[in-house]
Order: sequence, then C-alpha cells, then structure tokens
Amino acid sequence: MIQLYKTARAETAANILLQHFRAVRIDCAYMNVTRGLDKRVRFRADDVKTAKVYFAKVPSQIKRWQERGGALICWTWRGDIECDAMLFAEAPKRMEQLRPATRAVRSVGVIYEPPSWAPYVEVIAQRHKDHPGKLRRLQRSLTIMQDYVADLPVLTHRAMRSLLARQAASRSSPSPESPAAVAHSRCMSG
Repeated sequence: MIQLYKTARAETAANILLQHFRAVRIDCAYMNVTRGLDKRVRFRADDVKTAKVYFAKVPSQIKRWQERGGALICWTWRGDIECDAMLFAEAPKRMEQLRPATRAVRSVGVIYEPPSWAPYVEVIAQRHKDHPGKLRRLQRSLTIMQDYVADLPVLTHRAMRSLLARQAASRSSPSPESPAAVAHSRCMSG
C-alpha cells in the first residue's frame, strides 16, 4: 500500500501535493449523504493553486490531465485512474474502501480528517436504522477508520520532502540481489 497521511485542510493538502507531484487526483466522492440528510464535506476547488484543474466528468478532461498534469477532481472514487498522488476530500467510512480507491496511486495518499465524525455517525444511523446488525457492523467499521486516520502522520511540506528523499534513496540504492550489491559485498569482505 502507498504511504498515507492525514490533513485537517483538504485544499492546503491538495496544494502541497501539486507542488511535489505532476498528476494529483482529488477524490470528492460525497458518500456522507442519505435521504433527507446531507452531511457531505465540500471541497473548494477555487482554492487549488494551479491553472491545471480538470474535472473527471468527461473523458476529454481526463485525457488533458494525463497529458498536462495538475489536479483531476473526481466525484466518484476512481481507483482505475493512475496518478502520482491522491487526496480523499471526504474520509472513507471503511478500511475496505482504501485499497480499491488507491490501487492506481504511485506514491502517496492523503485522507481528510474531519473536525468531528458525528456527521458520519448520523448518516450511517439514518441510512441503516431498520437494519440493526448492519448498523452495528458499519459503526464498528467507522470506529476502525477513525482510529486509523487518527494514527496517520500529518501532511506537511517537511513530511513530503522527507518521503520524497526516502523514495529517491530507495530507488538509488542497489537491492541485495543486484550485481552491484553483490560486487560491493565481495569488496567489503575481501
């Protein structure tokens, strides 16, 4: 799985990712909505500081983003669109949503940590009030996600520079099985 971070400011996180990566996917899958209850977390695209903002509603926009880079804003989790980095503008409710949503991400993901998870709890309770077993399972899943996100490191410029330095070092150092590593170990032992 990719390296994940959390943020309390989704637009700021998007701008940090755009400073360090060519192709950033911003997933604004508003899942925190149910009949009569709209608790979605709004992402303010106007606060993204790049002229290259594309919207995944039409294939031509996706194609332009792939050619030019920048930010691609999606309203559904598009785990099939490859990117360097991604941002969940609304935190997933279950861990099972992370892997498919991030499978085409090459480097890093960021999850928005809401100031309160109460709206998530309300939507789950409203949506599944007639199914107590499912309600309990989803409430447990949400608690697991809350704990997971709480333990993630916070995305900062410094954290991003550190991650990129580690990634560069791991790409440049020879693997133990590589001919360079074998030759180096022979020189050191002989």
